[in-house]
Amino acid sequence: MDYINSSNANQTMEATKPHAVQIWFPFDKNNKYMLAMTYECFHITQSLMINGAAQALINSTMVFFRAQLKCLQFFIKNFDTTLVNGEIMCDGIEESIKLLIIKYQQVIRCVQEFNNCFQDILLLDYSVISLQLATILIDLYQGKQMAFNSFFFVLISLQLFLMSWNANEIIEESSTGLLNALYESNWYTQKNKATKSLILMTMMRTSRPLSISIGPFGKLTMNAAISRMKLAYSVLSLLSSKN
Repeated sequence: MDYINSSNANQTMEATKPHAVQIWFPFDKNNKYMLAMTYECFHITQSLMINGAAQALINSTMVFFRAQLKCLQFFIKNFDTTLVNGEIMCDGIEESIKLLIIKYQQVIRCVQEFNNCFQDILLLDYSVISLQLATILIDLYQGKQMAFNSFFFVLISLQLFLMSWNANEIIEESSTGLLNALYESNWYTQKNKATKSLILMTMMRTSRPLSISIGPFGKLTMNAAISRMKLAYSVLSLLSSKN
């Protein structure tokens, strides 16, 4: 406010005033400081809302996929509970397994469509986070704005690990989770060959887990997030050794 309400016009024009965001303006941003700061605050608010909405959409979608896989596991464990007049019928069990396989295929298609739509967005977000981690670590090493940079580093790290953890859970639930559900069911008591074949094919499909893709970086997993942290530390070590 001291910069905005300064009564000395010459001092106001000559002084280098602080700005929240380094943006190019088609005018002298020190001379029209109020206008520049208004736009910078609007830019920060807009970026925060867009980033928050994108993160909420991506993470909530991945949580939805995991919930669908957990529900599928429950029904797979109890696929033989279809009763007709109080007795378990083989034809009913076979139809039940077919319906579960169709549901499984629907989840697979949803994950594939999500990858097709969000792969580039996740790649950009993943790359920007990697760059931000490296630059923030350098600023912390140099002792610049310790409070702000420390908070921002924790925030970016949580964002990266939350997204990676949700993606990693999809891999676990679509492979180990579904396979364990099949083994915990009464698959070994089935005498119908068609039923056994359907169960066997489902077991074979679980060997190829569903995953969230980040383009050339491969799958989004917890190991990928840890590798980004290691990369940021490696960049810091390289730059500090040159100094």
